[in-house]
Amino acid sequence: MVHTVGLTGANGNVGSATAKSLASSVKDGKMKLVILHRAGSPPKGLKDEDLIELRVIDLDGPAADIEAAVQGINVFISAIGVEGLSSEPPLVDALAKSKDLITYIPAAYSTTWTEADYADPLLGGLLKMWHSSTDQAKEKGLGMTKVYTGAFDSYMFAGWDS
Repeated sequence: MVHTVGLTGANGNVGSATAKSLASSVKDGKMKLVILHRAGSPPKGLKDEDLIELRVIDLDGPAADIEAAVQGINVFISAIGVEGLSSEPPLVDALAKSKDLITYIPAAYSTTWTEADYADPLLGGLLKMWHSSTDQAKEKGLGMTKVYTGAFDSYMFAGWDS
């Protein structure tokens, strides 16, 4: 069985690199790729675009439209930037209703945080906002695969003292 992978955020730093990497697997027939993008913002710089399905998604739009956009996707990768994380709850709701989804890879590419980090008055609120979609996915029983990397923490908090 060839799985269908969905990707949001294909024009960002993480998403563009992810899309290019996944596109090579599509070309080899190992998977199908659906890139979900905002109207007027199709992905840029992809080769073999004819092998990739493009779907418009409006995370602020009607729930039924979001549900239709994620239909048939088995693995969903979110590469939405930090500024867009607050838009993910409707996406998580739609994924939770999908009969096709196997796993959701949230955009919270980060590191493992401790309870003390969440309790920190400065850091805790930020972490809760960043991870609201993963918390929501857990509550809904969604299959989830998290990707941890320390690179984003160094980037986001360079020179920051708590």
